[in-house]
Amino acid sequence: MSLSRRASPPRSRAFAALLAVAAPCATLATSANTVFAQTAPQVTSKVSENEVEVGEAFTVELMAMSETNEVVSEPDLRVPAGFSASGPMISQQSYFQFGTGGRKSYRGVGATWSLVASAPGSFNIPAPTIVWNGQKLRGSPATIKVLPQGSRPQKQQGGFLFPGGGPPGFGSNWPFGGGGFEPDEDQDQPGDDPALSLPRAPNQDIFLHAIADKKTAVVGEQVTVSVYVYFRIEARIRESSPMRMQDFLRYSLIKDAGASQTTTSARAGNHRYHVRLLEKFALFPLRTGKLSTGPMVETYVGSDGRRLLKRSSEDIVVQVTEPPAANRPVGFRQGDVGQFQISALVQPRRVEEGGSVAVTVRVTGAGNFPTHLAIPEKTGIEWLEPEKKESIEPRSGEVAGFRSFGYVVRLTNKGTVDLGTIELPHWNPRARRYEVARTVLGAVEVKPGPNSSATPAPSASAAADSDDPWRNLPPPRTALSDFKAPPEATLLLEGPRFVGALVAPPFLALAGIAGASLARRLRSRLAGRRTSPRTLATAALDDARRAKKAGDERAAAAAIERAIVLAIEGATGLKARGVLKESLASELAANGVPEKVAARASEALAACDAARFDPLAAADVRVKDAEALVIDLLATKGP
Repeated sequence: MSLSRRASPPRSRAFAALLAVAAPCATLATSANTVFAQTAPQVTSKVSENEVEVGEAFTVELMAMSETNEVVSEPDLRVPAGFSASGPMISQQSYFQFGTGGRKSYRGVGATWSLVASAPGSFNIPAPTIVWNGQKLRGSPATIKVLPQGSRPQKQQGGFLFPGGGPPGFGSNWPFGGGGFEPDEDQDQPGDDPALSLPRAPNQDIFLHAIADKKTAVVGEQVTVSVYVYFRIEARIRESSPMRMQDFLRYSLIKDAGASQTTTSARAGNHRYHVRLLEKFALFPLRTGKLSTGPMVETYVGSDGRRLLKRSSEDIVVQVTEPPAANRPVGFRQGDVGQFQISALVQPRRVEEGGSVAVTVRVTGAGNFPTHLAIPEKTGIEWLEPEKKESIEPRSGEVAGFRSFGYVVRLTNKGTVDLGTIELPHWNPRARRYEVARTVLGAVEVKPGPNSSATPAPSASAAADSDDPWRNLPPPRTALSDFKAPPEATLLLEGPRFVGALVAPPFLALAGIAGASLARRLRSRLAGRRTSPRTLATAALDDARRAKKAGDERAAAAAIERAIVLAIEGATGLKARGVLKESLASELAANGVPEKVAARASEALAACDAARFDPLAAADVRVKDAEALVIDLLATKGP
């Protein structure tokens, strides 16, 4: 029976119409459910080393992977006090998984930070985070042990120099005292590397060889040191002690040092050896003199496990001097060596009197990057401590990248203010000459503020009177006559008046000095109250309320950030803008701020920083929370 041939009753037609309207809505609801039911990406993290020395770099890696290519952003790592961090270096990640259920593809991002510790101890590295759909996802925290430089215990390493029994010519039961090449293989071969050939071999079975690309350098100039192992036998590393390099700033130029299985061959004396690169460093001398790297020491054991061989590399000595004094530019700092360019961004270009502008100076290039910049000092321009960011890593055998300095500059004089020029004098080791990288900051228009008072211009007659030196002389006499003093002049200094005129000046002088001193103290006290961090922070919070009321969320976030920075300075004397945001909480805690308050301050400043670029994030920055934080900070008594 076909229902399509019968007339639908009114109720059926109404139901059909309802279905027609509900179908698209159901489709939208299904799509919405699909969106909101997305699975969070899988977040993992790890550290490259659990035990390092002071000054030795290690990495923290974060990966966020998902099957649906979720959008993640803002990777963040807050390092403890005593650590310097660079990065993160962001990379796109993808891999495929095959199984009985078919193929699965995963995509995501990876973030890698490079950390260096400045003091020994045991430290907790917080879990790195990343943002997904407004949620903060975390990796795993880690604990790392930092040892004094040069005191790292010797590592136990397994595995033979060649996995699977060694290169051709090695037997599976090769005795440790034998040789790894056949007798005819000691002849020169086309594949031998002549750059690694040596006139003699310190040992016939296995030995270490260290070379440097230069034996003389200036302070801050890169010296590249490579350590190779030459071997003719099957052996494995039992213990290893790295070079000390205590007078150098060092960067490793190879990833996973010592783990590479890439080998070549070269002659040493009368024999051929397999050769493998163990370590390669970029070293930057920190002082003048004969600086020593110290030897690298390794102990090897053969497959029979009965005999140990201890081998040491050469101790590389570098003669370090200062760059030449001739033609040295003014402002040159020892250690600023490399090839650098400098650029700057100033925002905004128009402010009110007493307002601030942001100046970001970026140094790019390769070499030993400067840690400070010489800023132009001018009247009416106040430079605060800079916030530093960097991304410096090995690239093509040299250390390159950038380091930026973010300044807040306060302008107190109205008119067109020229910020000047920032210069970076440095020694270029390639060109063997001094160079000066510079950037012009340009001018900023400073408008009069609401409290600025205008001084009225003097009238023409008043100006003429002030320029007449004879205006107080009496009129000229027209005829000769005796001088007659005015009657009051003869009575002015007679009798007690004369005595009073003699005695009064010292007392009047003392009273004037005391009054002036009291007035200065009162003015200083009033000025201190007007410029105290509490007063300025309160004024900044008032600015934030007005901006919120006007609907300007970014201006409100900027005012809140200014209030928190002023409160930190008033409570601890710490210039918060000169501290890396990852270290701010620990720095505040070290200066006597309770840990919870320090954490709130760090999170609030991070939120204000994000609000400058994200209007949605700016709406989450609340004045009430900032006011409570400012009160708690100002209640701190300091360390």
